[in-house]
Amino acid sequence: EEPLPLYFGEHNIPFKRIEPLSEMEQANLAGYYLDGETARFIVSVDIVPSGRDPSTKLYLAATITDWEKAIGQPDWEMQRRKIEGKEHYVLELPLADLESFSFKFVTGDRQWLEVSEASPNREPIEPGRYNLRFSPVTRGNRLFRFELPLGKSLAKRDSLTWDDGVHRESWPLFYHGDLFKFQSDSPMGAEIADGRTTFRVFAPRADAVKLELSRTPAEQDFIQHDMTHEPDGAWTIDFEMDLSDHLYRYRVAGTNHDEGTAFDPNTPILDPYAKAALSHDGPGIVVSPMRCPKSKEQFEPPAMRDVVIVEAHLRDLLAKSPLPISASDRLGFAGLRQWALDEGNYLRSLGVNAVELQPLQEFDNLQPDEYHWGYMPVNYFSPASAYSSNPSRGSGIEEFRSVVTAFHDAGVAVLIDVVCNHVGLPSHLALLDKAYYFDHDESLEARNWSGCGNDLRRNAPMVRRLLVDSLVHWLETFDVDGFRFDLAELLEAPLLAEIEFALREVKPSVLLVAEPWSFRGRIDNQLLGTSFSSWNDGFRDFIRSYVHGEGDSDGILHYLKGSPDKSFARPAQSVNYVESHDDFSFIDAITENPKFDGRNPTAIDIRRARLALAVTLMAQGVPMLAAGQDFLRSKSGLCNTYLRGDLNVLDYNRLERFRDLHEYCRNWIAFRLSDEGALLRLAEYPKDSFWQEWRSTDGSAAALLLNADASVKGSGLIFAINPDRNVAKLPVLPESQGDACLLATAERFAIDGLTDDFERTNDAEIILPPLQLGLWKVD
Repeated sequence: EEPLPLYFGEHNIPFKRIEPLSEMEQANLAGYYLDGETARFIVSVDIVPSGRDPSTKLYLAATITDWEKAIGQPDWEMQRRKIEGKEHYVLELPLADLESFSFKFVTGDRQWLEVSEASPNREPIEPGRYNLRFSPVTRGNRLFRFELPLGKSLAKRDSLTWDDGVHRESWPLFYHGDLFKFQSDSPMGAEIADGRTTFRVFAPRADAVKLELSRTPAEQDFIQHDMTHEPDGAWTIDFEMDLSDHLYRYRVAGTNHDEGTAFDPNTPILDPYAKAALSHDGPGIVVSPMRCPKSKEQFEPPAMRDVVIVEAHLRDLLAKSPLPISASDRLGFAGLRQWALDEGNYLRSLGVNAVELQPLQEFDNLQPDEYHWGYMPVNYFSPASAYSSNPSRGSGIEEFRSVVTAFHDAGVAVLIDVVCNHVGLPSHLALLDKAYYFDHDESLEARNWSGCGNDLRRNAPMVRRLLVDSLVHWLETFDVDGFRFDLAELLEAPLLAEIEFALREVKPSVLLVAEPWSFRGRIDNQLLGTSFSSWNDGFRDFIRSYVHGEGDSDGILHYLKGSPDKSFARPAQSVNYVESHDDFSFIDAITENPKFDGRNPTAIDIRRARLALAVTLMAQGVPMLAAGQDFLRSKSGLCNTYLRGDLNVLDYNRLERFRDLHEYCRNWIAFRLSDEGALLRLAEYPKDSFWQEWRSTDGSAAALLLNADASVKGSGLIFAINPDRNVAKLPVLPESQGDACLLATAERFAIDGLTDDFERTNDAEIILPPLQLGLWKVD
């Protein structure tokens, strides 16, 4: 009943207001409240992804439900109900049946709800990750809110003090919401205009920032200059001269009160906005604007539904290429340009119209010749110095632009893989302001939903601006055609929408692909109203099982139709793949050989690989192949090969060994991209009458007729597949649909048609042999 003796800071400044939270506010933070003999678990729909959609389901996941096994179980499903006029998800359980346990909430599509930083009952799982704790004797009515005294801020650490005249105790306070009020609209990095050079970097809580300039990389040649602190949190310095080609870096000093700061004036910092860098440590290079002109004539990539993508690593393509490329050029952009210009290169031979290159932004390799996948970026603007022939000049700018031009001249769109969720080492952004640039909770524990321990803080204004500005730079300077976003769930839908808007302003035809998950959950269904497509890991996992005869006919028909469910608004939002850079290569994942070693695949392995390639290229959506998948690239049974260039490299001798499979894949791609293959590239999900389905009564074989209702002018297509070891009977009568022409089996593809010697029963059922498929054109 008495006012709490709580004060702000060491000098006992009274708070403007202190008051207890209402019972319902506390319940929403704790995730439950006790009402007599009932435990009522409660979540506001406002914090549930897609919670406003009535079809979104929410479950209580806990130790007592075996966590995510609660999904789909009616006993643990929460019901929508209005409480005090607001929509909530509610689950009531008898208090007498409950003891203390850990819990969390999860949606039906496995999106885990984050625990609020203010939850009084949160418990750590590991640094930065939390569950909630239920206790049958704790009612959670001890929470208060306070409002800071007028003019005070928690952008820098201060303290909360209890002083009742007898006992005095202080507790540190920090609130990132106040820190995020700092943001700048001024140009960042090294800007040259009218013969002047201005440097600006954002470090809102630093005590001092120095710019170091040099004409050479020699340590003794760098000269320090004091920068000026601006009210918006930036530091700046201006020179009345053009400093193009100078090397530069920053040193930042400040007070390290806690884990939210990492100031170290002894460590040089690479400018986050550097357009080129000497190495992952820096320094940056002052780049003349003449070297980064905006593309005058943009290349127009195909629409997303019309692309076939190959994911590739620069050095994997070049290392064993038969082209006469020098050893040094095989390491970078100069060699990739020569390779792209060659009319006989692997991608041209395959016939794809889009390449997705693994990360090319400056990353944390220790030596330039070290093999690295690039998923640990240290700068978002500069092309990787390890791929540049002359890093001291920043030659990667011109060299990568010529790579893109070479691919465009061959009619191939260029997407680059970008990692906007975490960074590598050294962590230059942390040296500028650790808690501003990286995601921490209010206890200053780093959140770790990426698994790398340094998730970027996607809701900090200058982090958002850094990411958007860098992506726009790659569009404007290099005319790339799109991006694949690593662990896009961590960026969240609002930032992805911001990125989409900014990029479409520059290039309306830009292709955007999301890896729609992180350790926290999924985001694909939140991208329904956007132009983003998402990697379909459900497709990958199902097809790997299906070719072993372990799937079912309903599943294969679902994926052939483009995975029509609430995750995708149209077929082209599903990127269909069975192999990517990560995880096992496909042949290693499905081989009959021990230890996942697919280097010498069996005849059955090869047959299953043919079925998987055909399904990937037949299914509605966007097909994506991993480089070498069409000639059964094996990684010797190893799963994570991010540092193993010897295992990831494309062995073109293996291409010759499996030339027939490469040709088979090429024919499928050519058909898919042809006018006759337009039925495989639907812009929207069709009516149910568009399809006609057949299922084997015994096994997982199935067949699908496209254009059954003749809603699309021209021919129809029938695709039938049997992944089982036994023959399958399907009541498919191509001849009854009109003149039928067999185009493909598991062995061959011929656009002019094959001899149709499939056996029919007396009942006119088609008999599909084991591990066989058929594609018919029906007029």
